[in-house]
Amino acid sequence: MVSFLPHDEQGDVDTSVYELQGMVTIPAARNAGVGSILIQEGLVRLVARGARRVWCDGRTPTTAFYERLGFHAVGEEFITPATGPHYRFVMEIG
Repeated sequence: MVSFLPHDEQGDVDTSVYELQGMVTIPAARNAGVGSILIQEGLVRLVARGARRVWCDGRTPTTAFYERLGFHAVGEEFITPATGPHYRFVMEIG
């Protein structure tokens, strides 16, 4: 499952900018490319809706995953209390 929410990095509703809010796969499907497929299909649908940018806050160990998909890290690494070090990742689409 993957979810995208229509808002920019400041939290303002914006249907041209979406946050990749969450993604989860069942354990048996992990490391099989399912997450990449889900995100890519979501991006196709967002482009069809007129989106131009997607962003997310991803855990630092997932940097290579997001970069393979075309995202790039922006800004400094930051820590969230519950899940540790993160980067903000951004991708221009559409």
